Amino acid sequence: MTLGLVRLGLPSKGRMEGETLEFLERCGFRVRRIRRQYLATIDEFPEIQIVFQRQEDIVRGVENGLLTFGIVGLDLVSELTVSWDNLVIIHGALGFGKCTLEVAVPESWDVDSVDGLRRLAPPTGDRFRVASKFPKLTAEFLDRYGIPYEFVEGAGTLEVSPALGNAEFIVDLVSTGQTLEDNRLKRIRGGQILKSEAVFIGDRERLKSCPETLRLAKKLLEIFEATLRAVNYVSVYANMRGRVEEVMPKLFERQELGGLQGPTVSGVFSRDGDEWFAIHIIADRRKLVEVIDGLRSVGGSGVVVAPALYIFEEEPRWYTQLLENLQLAKEVA
Repeated sequence: MTLGLVRLGLPSKGRMEGETLEFLERCGFRVRRIRRQYLATIDEFPEIQIVFQRQEDIVRGVENGLLTFGIVGLDLVSELTVSWDNLVIIHGALGFGKCTLEVAVPESWDVDSVDGLRRLAPPTGDRFRVASKFPKLTAEFLDRYGIPYEFVEGAGTLEVSPALGNAEFIVDLVSTGQTLEDNRLKRIRGGQILKSEAVFIGDRERLKSCPETLRLAKKLLEIFEATLRAVNYVSVYANMRGRVEEVMPKLFERQELGGLQGPTVSGVFSRDGDEWFAIHIIADRRKLVEVIDGLRSVGGSGVVVAPALYIFEEEPRWYTQLLENLQLAKEVA
């Protein structure tokens, strides 16, 4: 099978649309979209056609082969995927769109855990009325804990359902929890059903049958992983006066100056004839002050800090997992 047209589905609205485009921009991709059209292109990958859709449609599109790839929330992938024979998660942690799917009960209830909810008699009879946009995941969770339930239609936003008497409790996505508090709802211990964030999904059959599609997936994974790996790191350059063999032992005494595998050392040709050399390390940006102090303590000067845009490893971890998931040999790609 030749590569042909490759369609990548992206969220068309809400927070996920903005965060997805921001992530692709951090990856160095230029997405070209005319106003609010639903089709777009990526300069760096002319073979890819971007399709902006609802997340639900992206999941279904990848499942039925209309889309080759998609970026969506794990929550919807887990809820909507009918057959994992058709869809595969290529990268399961893109680092944005984070939220949790949780059980939320009224603040007034004397319940603080799932076990407490199970022991509580349903106020409306033999079943709790539950409002949720995730009936599959909710049913699996409540069945596992033996909590009796029936689903009801949410009246407007789910959070208001208990106050209107439409439901006893809700199961919904939670980011900060502020909306629950504003509506006098609370999370309970053990009530987290799923941790979700953006994931990269693909058409399993096309990835297995078309080596060109698999190679394209690997290219995207390389950049995704390198971008995510670089988020918390910076490149630090410093000039050091003296002889390498005298300064380096002092450098290795400082753990924060170790870099990823160790510092890179190069010669400096000084005008004054003194002995200088330069070092380059990849440092944790959250420990940057300690890194600068450490360099100064061993004679560093002229320190320059630059963002680390990408950090590539020998093989993308998620690509290795993908090959295992597809039951393909490593040599295929």
